[in-house]
Amino acid sequence: MYEYEIIFGALLYSVWAFYFSRQILEERFSPQKTYLLILLTHVVLIIGGRRIFPNGIPIILVHLSNIISIAAFHYGSIKKKILTYFLYSNTVMLMEMLVMCLYISVQRIFFHSAKGLISMNSVTSPVDMVILCTVMLTAGTFMLKLIADLTGTFSRYYSIAPLAQIFFPFYWFCIILSLLCNYQLKFNFYSVLFLTLSIPVIPIFLRGMRNIRIQEKNRVLREKQIELLKEQLEFFNDMETEYQNLRKWNHDIENHLLSMNYLMKNGRYEEADKYLHNISR
Repeated sequence: MYEYEIIFGALLYSVWAFYFSRQILEERFSPQKTYLLILLTHVVLIIGGRRIFPNGIPIILVHLSNIISIAAFHYGSIKKKILTYFLYSNTVMLMEMLVMCLYISVQRIFFHSAKGLISMNSVTSPVDMVILCTVMLTAGTFMLKLIADLTGTFSRYYSIAPLAQIFFPFYWFCIILSLLCNYQLKFNFYSVLFLTLSIPVIPIFLRGMRNIRIQEKNRVLREKQIELLKEQLEFFNDMETEYQNLRKWNHDIENHLLSMNYLMKNGRYEEADKYLHNISR
C-alpha cells in the first residue's frame, strides 16, 4: 500500500509542481505536451525505482519528479528555479497539514475516530488511504491552485526571494516540530527548546517583510516615473503638433503673399482686392 501511495503522490505532485511553477517561470512546452512528458517521466521513474529498489520505492521519488517538473519543463535561472521549488515545497507542506486536519476532523465527526495521523505515511488501512487520496485530489488541488495563482500574481510585480524568506520560518518550524516529536520530549523542555531553535529564523522573516516593503516603494516610484514620462511624451507630442501647424500656417501665408505680389505686379488690382477679401474671411 505504501508503494501505491508513493506512485500516486509522485504523479499528483508532479502535476501540481508544473502548475505552480508555470505561474512564476516561462513554460518550455505547451501544457498538453508537458502533461504527457510528466506522465512518461513518471512511468520511467516508477520502472527504474522498482528495479533499483526492489524492496520498495523510496519517497525521494516524489521530490525527484517535482524537481524534473520544475527544472526540465520551464525556462529560468537556476536561482529562480530553486526558489520556485522551495516555495512549492512549503505550499505542499502547508496544504498537507490542512488536508490532514480536515481528514481527521471528518473522521472524528462522522466516524467518531480520533486518529493521530501526522502525514500520509501514517495511513495504515486501504480505506483510509483511498479517502485521504480523494481529499488530497479535491481539496488539495483547490488550495494549491489558489495559492499558486496568488504567488503568480505576486511574482509579476515583485521578486520571489522575499516571499521565500517569509515562508522559510514556517518550513523551519515544521522541521523542528517533526524532529522534537520523534524524540518525545517533556512539554516544558519541548517548549523551551522549540523557542530557542525558532529565534534564529525571526530575522529572516523580518528581512523578507522589509524587502517586500522596499520593493513596494520601488514599484510605486517606477509607476510615478512612468506616469511622468507619459506626461512628458504627451507634452512633446502636443508641441510637435503645434510646430507642424505653425509650419503649415507659415507655408500658406507665403503662398498668399506670392499670389498677391503676382497680381499686383501685373496690374490686376481688382483681382488682388477680391483675393485679399477671400483669404481674410
